[in-house]
Order: sequence, then structure tokens, then C-alpha cells
Amino acid sequence: MATGAGGDSVAAGGGGRGGGGGQGSGGTGGGGGSVTSSTGGAIAGQGGTTPSGGSSGRGGAAGSGGRAATGGAGGAGGAAGAAGAAGAAGANASGGSGPSGPPLTMVTKIGSGAAAASTCAVLADTSLRCWGQNSANYAPGGNRMASPIPVAVSGVTGVVSVAVSGGATCAALTGGTVRCWGGSGYGLGDGTTKESATPVTVAGIATARAVAAGADHFCALLADGTVECWGSNMYFQLGVQVPDSYSGTPVAVNGVSGATAIVAGYFNTCAIVANGAARCWGDNRTGQFGNGSTGSGFASAAVSGLTGAISIALGRFHTCAALANGSVWCWGSGRNPDGTEPSPLTPVQIGGVADAAAVAGAAQRTCALLASGTAQCWGTAVTIPNPPPLLAGLSGATAMVAGYNHSCALLANGTVQCWGANSNGELGIGAISSTSITTPTTVVDH
Repeated sequence: MATGAGGDSVAAGGGGRGGGGGQGSGGTGGGGGSVTSSTGGAIAGQGGTTPSGGSSGRGGAAGSGGRAATGGAGGAGGAAGAAGAAGAAGANASGGSGPSGPPLTMVTKIGSGAAAASTCAVLADTSLRCWGQNSANYAPGGNRMASPIPVAVSGVTGVVSVAVSGGATCAALTGGTVRCWGGSGYGLGDGTTKESATPVTVAGIATARAVAAGADHFCALLADGTVECWGSNMYFQLGVQVPDSYSGTPVAVNGVSGATAIVAGYFNTCAIVANGAARCWGDNRTGQFGNGSTGSGFASAAVSGLTGAISIALGRFHTCAALANGSVWCWGSGRNPDGTEPSPLTPVQIGGVADAAAVAGAAQRTCALLASGTAQCWGTAVTIPNPPPLLAGLSGATAMVAGYNHSCALLANGTVQCWGANSNGELGIGAISSTSITTPTTVVDH
């Protein structure tokens, strides 16, 4: 299965569930609340008795950038796959109106973050467009100008991964460097704590494959399978002890090697490692590590019993993983994944989800992106329905990301649809609204 890196899209239709099929090529996955592994092959599991890979043979391989549609390939130029993509006009919002201009097209990857009120899209020419609270218009001094339409980011091309925090954006580039702009008070990785309206280069990183963003920290997945993080370390989200409560330059995470994908939550981070296992670090107050404890620590910890993971999503206080057999397992506190009290400290299976290709989540919500290009979502009820309901109005989705109060999906035709809060223009539909929009609606170009 392919994913865009960094806060980026989790891709549907990816391999790894087929008995002999390898997970698709297309790079390592990123953060932003959701992530998909891209290496290895199908991993045999325990038939669902434990959170292991399983062996059912569903789903084809996704192409690079996660553009493949279920049942067919979607080209970079936006050809719709056989699953069928939503029309350019998009679905009208519940109680509102549709987008106000032509759709943004030629999108190959999308990215957001667990604390973000914005989204970014990588285009076929590797340039970047962003919209919402932070967009490309961030100005020093805290003036985060909202833009309800995508804005081109100057000085950034060759983007392979993008992730957005509560106040900054970082992009991994084809040459392996990372550039960041905006500000959070903890620096942009260049050794200072200064804000910047233009991209600055993160110090010491030359082989980045993906980036992920929390509320006020960033992490980069390197080519050798290690992970380095920078920014706030108030909840040990950098995965290492540092002299101060933050680090202005990247530091190596303790205990992580062979990583194939990373994802950041509000104050924590997880990586998919060999055999689809996972390791997490940072905030663990509600059991986000999935190892039976609630103690945070500087070193990463293995998620108990988890193998075969192809995608991980981090909410505010919970974590979920999609496995190679199409099942989804969750742990921590997020409306109690199994509907019981107390919140589970080790993975429990979500009933009624059998064909998940990826997961995306933030705050108290989670969505499973299905191989069919649709999605099942939950998190607003105390007890999760079995099965979780399908998201109305979404079809042909190949990837999904979640911001703090909104979500977006990349479609097989190269367009993007978003839903949720829009008070900062984070849906990219050409207008700001004080009420949430529940139906996926197409992002406009201008």
C-alpha cells in the first residue's frame, strides 16, 4: 500500500491483505493523524483472535502517491478508477451550499495534522497548495490568516510529504531535506525559536522520507528506518530526554529502528516497524501506547500483541490501527473503542469493520477507509455501532487525512473532498462557515 508521507494521506486499495501480495510501493507513510505502511508483504495472523495480520486476499496494489482506485488505476492527471470518483461539483453540505468554484485537480497526496485547522495538497508537479487557518499565508506574530481556497506555497517544490501542526507546516522534499514555516514557540527545527513566513531548512536532516506533525512537535522518518523529532517535549513526544522542555533541532527517538511509517497525535507519536508491529512514545495518560500502562516515558514502547499493521491513526487520547486482514483495532480513550468502561489499555477489535485499507483520526473520531473507496466512521457516540456507519456521500476515495475538527479524502480523479468544521476555511470550499458541514464537499481551485 502506498501513502504520501507526512501528515499525509493514507491510501486505500493497497496490497498486503492478499495472501501472496506484497504491500505496494510508493514510499513510506507519514503523520498527520494517520499513516500507512508501505513495505513488507502479506503477514499471516491469528484469524482475529489477537490483533494480527490475517491472511484474507482483498484489495489490489495502490500506485505511487496512493492514486490507485479500487479495481483500477488512477493516473496523476486525475483519471478516475473503476471504483468511480465523485463528480467535480462535489456534494452539497448538509444545510449549506456546495463549493463556489472549479475543483482543485491533479492532486497526488494530501496532508494535515492532529491539531491542524488546515490541509495541504501535493500536486502532480510536486508543488504545494494549502488552505485553512495556517495555509501558506502565515505571518510572524501569530497572524494566521484563514484562506478558504488553496494557496500556493512559494519556495517549496519537490514535495513528497507534508504535515501541519497547530501553528506550522513542514514538507519533506525529494532530496531528503525538510523545510518548515509558521511558528509554534518551539522552533521550526533550524535551531532557533523564531517564526518564519517563508520556509526554513530543518538542521541535520538529509534523508527524510516522511514527516508527521503533532500539536507543537514534528517528526521525520529517515531512509535508514530511524526517526528524528523536534519541537515541544512536554509530554516526551520527542522520544528522548533533552535538557529543556523542547528541542530546536532534530533528536533521534530512543528504541526505534526499521520504521516504515510514522504518525503523530496531539502529544504523542507512533511508528510502524518490522512485521507490522508498532512502537509509540510521548503522552500515554490514557493508554495510547497500547501496552497495558498509562505511564509516559522518554523511550518508545511496543504496542502489545500488534502485528500486521498497515496503517495507524492517533486521536487526542486514543490510537487505532488497520491490519493487513482488513480489521481495525483501537486502544486508549476515545469514546471507548469497544463501548465499555474502563477504556482499553491494549488493542480491541472494532466490530463490523472487515475491509479496511487504512485509518485516519484525530480528536475523538476515527474513520476506516475501505478498499471499496468508501469509509466507516465513529467517535461521536458513547457506544460505537456495530457496524460503524458508512460516511454518506463519499465514493472513489483512495486516501484520507484528519485535522483537529475536519477530515479530507483524496479521490481517484485527483480531486479532494472535505467535511467537518469550517470556521477557518479548512474545508477549502471557497467560503468560511460557523457550522460544520457533514457531507464531503469538493475543494475548489480558486
